[in-house]
Amino acid sequence: MLVVAVWNSLSIPVAIAFVPQWSIEGAYVYVDIGTNFLFLFDIILAFNTSYYDVEGEEIRGRGKIAMHYIKGAFFIDVISTIPFDLINESLKLLSMLKVIRITRLTKIINKLGFEEETKAYIKIVRLVFLLFLVMHILGCFWFIVISAEKEWIPPLDFIYAGTPKIKRFYDETETDVTYRYLVSLYCAVLALGGNEMGPRTDFEITTMIMILLGCTIFNANIFGEMTVLVQMGSRKATGFQEQVDVANTAMKNINLPQEAQQKVRTYLITTQGTHHEQIELKKFINMISPSLKVKVAVSIFAKIVRKNTRLNKFVHDLAKVKLDAMRRV
Repeated sequence: MLVVAVWNSLSIPVAIAFVPQWSIEGAYVYVDIGTNFLFLFDIILAFNTSYYDVEGEEIRGRGKIAMHYIKGAFFIDVISTIPFDLINESLKLLSMLKVIRITRLTKIINKLGFEEETKAYIKIVRLVFLLFLVMHILGCFWFIVISAEKEWIPPLDFIYAGTPKIKRFYDETETDVTYRYLVSLYCAVLALGGNEMGPRTDFEITTMIMILLGCTIFNANIFGEMTVLVQMGSRKATGFQEQVDVANTAMKNINLPQEAQQKVRTYLITTQGTHHEQIELKKFINMISPSLKVKVAVSIFAKIVRKNTRLNKFVHDLAKVKLDAMRRV
């Protein structure tokens, strides 16, 4: 489903804004219909998929699952599944609502069983993709706006204002879709950085004001989050380096022999992983519910018991004695 959501988020804006030849051919139409059925199947599947409550217990009841889904992502999933473009051509712009499905990428990343540092770098990749996706949609949207009056001039062609060259930019027979898309994407990058876009009509000026305000908020959010993720990715390495620096300073102050210093450094490097594992285990145990703590403890100690042959033999003999006693009774 995620692959289909990515495909929709990239193809639908281009199909609506530029109407390329491939968007009106049979293959794309069939693929679009197929994605609608996949999304419909996903909704049906969500009504039959269990979930975990705040106590960590798996909920399997159909009624509770349905209510949980309806209160959650049901409305968004339904809106993004309706084939507006097939219902009426004038509602084609509402097909952009399918892009909302890409928000599931965050939930999928959060459920990945990777370490915090690795997951931080994966989230950075997600933010980079989100940044490109916003520029992609913004470029397509801007082309829809300027196509209404066909007065806007690309920044590269400001010197050709009022000449027939500008009219050729909107002429499908004179300018191919790829060039118009790249120009629109380039202008979206300029808008994202708060640069001049040269709107000419009142409608274009009003639209650009809203775009620039939205881009300002988006930039502050995405680059602030990216800074935090970069720090998270290097947190463990930075913390370990601080410990090594403290140890080196202390050993130098007390004039510890070089051989002993090397042994200390080796010990710190060797025990680095297990030290962090103990800290992470304590945090993990404090985060989960009491019922889940019992399950985790049983899982941990079961592994220890299985590895201990003597303890296994003792438990087996004890069970045998109890069984014999019950038979005598």
